[in-house]
Amino acid sequence: MKLKTELALWLLTAHPDSWELPPDVPRSFVAEALPLGLIRPGDRKGRWKLTEKGYASSWQRLSAG
Repeated sequence: MKLKTELALWLLTAHPDSWELPPDVPRSFVAEALPLGLIRPGDRKGRWKLTEKGYASSWQRLSAG
């Protein structure tokens, strides 16, 4: 899947162990990434985590560069 650069960059901000995204991810990112199955709600209210698909997409983007 070819991701927009901005979307891919936000995926790369996830914590490497917990896959949790920073608390300041923009709503526009969530609106794009959630329907694509790249993120899911996190363990804490208002937080987001990568799905396996999101993790794979972020690393695919890095290795393609």
